[in-house]
Amino acid sequence: MSRLPDNGGAPVAGKRDSVLRAGRSLLLRHGIRKVRVEEVCADACVSKRTFYKYFRDKDDLAIAVLAGLFEEGRARLEAVLELDCAVEEKVRRIMEAKSALASETSATFYRDALDDSTAPGRYALQEQHKWDQRVRRFYADAQAQGQIRDDIDLDVLMALLVRCRDLVKDADLQRLVPDFTRLVETVMTLFFYGMLPRPASDKRRAPRGGRKKP
Repeated sequence: MSRLPDNGGAPVAGKRDSVLRAGRSLLLRHGIRKVRVEEVCADACVSKRTFYKYFRDKDDLAIAVLAGLFEEGRARLEAVLELDCAVEEKVRRIMEAKSALASETSATFYRDALDDSTAPGRYALQEQHKWDQRVRRFYADAQAQGQIRDDIDLDVLMALLVRCRDLVKDADLQRLVPDFTRLVETVMTLFFYGMLPRPASDKRRAPRGGRKKP
């Protein structure tokens, strides 16, 4: 394969990766709608001709970026779900992973990425649905093992989880809490723990047969 530079940029063998890296950086910061192909080419130091050699259009690039994000996110969260520890610890680590991901993205990107009127949005929602099925199995296993309440309907739980994603991409809420990482952390905390601190008596639950005598 030829390794002649294009516009003084990366060798041919690495041009697609250069475009993908530049696209990922710009899209995460500014969202999918605002970024132009010309900006990606400038950051990647390639010509538009080179860009279109690897990607049909900006949506095609956005889908490639999303595919990478989903692959990384799934690997990170799957590692947590497979840990041999209590559900409480897994939830804590899931929240940390989601917070870390939120710190790498912008509210604008998140909103654009889940817009079902676009090709990238439809792709993202399709991949999210696959992951939701995996998460539901995790909750079902935890419930069967008595690690989460047995009076919770898992279908309702998953529906509420989807509504949490809708909240995070809500433009009004994003204006209310401009710090995207804080917004994601607040919604997750409310979803998993509610708004009240756990009473001291709940931290050490008595057996169902009644409290032990002192």
